[in-house]
Amino acid sequence: KLKASEGGPLDGEFHGAIARMTGNEVLAEQIVRLQQWTAPFRTTFKIPGYADHAYEEHYEVYKAIADSDPKAANLAMQKHIETSRDRIHRIGEGGANPHGL
Repeated sequence: KLKASEGGPLDGEFHGAIARMTGNEVLAEQIVRLQQWTAPFRTTFKIPGYADHAYEEHYEVYKAIADSDPKAANLAMQKHIETSRDRIHRIGEGGANPHGL
């Protein structure tokens, strides 16, 4: 198992691989842009637990895809997108709990 703290560079690869699996080139390009935009949040803000939560969310998406369960994969990715968005917004606002806990 990869340590969550080692996964930063792999975040973009994970999302990019999923986007490419859809066959939607526009989506894949947008994921690359989104990863570039959010990279400073992942590298600048060393927030305890941030990487662990993202890792757990990624694992749920991966497991659903590996289990050939598109409904579960969709739900897991939606949860990840929403909690990631909320974490970034809280960081930007100097918020109290950027982990989504």
